[in-house]
Order: sequence, then structure tokens, then C-alpha cells
Amino acid sequence: MTLFDLPVGENAQLAPVRKKENAAVAGLLRLGVEPLSEVRCLFAAPPGDPRAYRMGKVTVALRAETARVIPVLPPKDLPNPPQK
Repeated sequence: MTLFDLPVGENAQLAPVRKKENAAVAGLLRLGVEPLSEVRCLFAAPPGDPRAYRMGKVTVALRAETARVIPVLPPKDLPNPPQK
């Protein structure tokens, strides 16, 4: 699954990837996005592109061509929070 596949309003987690192998991920890390950050698709522009994503403390707008190369873990694969 890629960031582009994440529906508006849904959460996922950045998948582990070597930044040397993925320039888009390396750019996000330079912006302050933490590895394995939780990601939420906030909204899409009326034509569907670009989309706004919240990644940790950073909000970015990404075009489809960039979002399609950023791997994420689907919501069903996210670890369950500890039970209280």
C-alpha cells in the first residue's frame, strides 16, 4: 500500500524503508517526519490531487506521483495499542 491509496480521514504508518532507496521518503525525513510516523490523509483538492497529509507534527501536501512511491502500512497492519 502507498500513501496515495490511503483514503481521506484514514490513518496508516510510514513503512520502514531505506532513505537511500526512496528520495521521497528522504525528503520527508528532512522536513522532520519521524521514521514509522503515523500518517493521516486530511483532505484532497477538488480534483483529488494534491492531498494533504499529517505525519507526526508535520503537515504536507503531496501530488499523486510522489504519494504513490511512499509505502505505508495499512490500518489493519498497525500494532494494537496497549490495553488499559
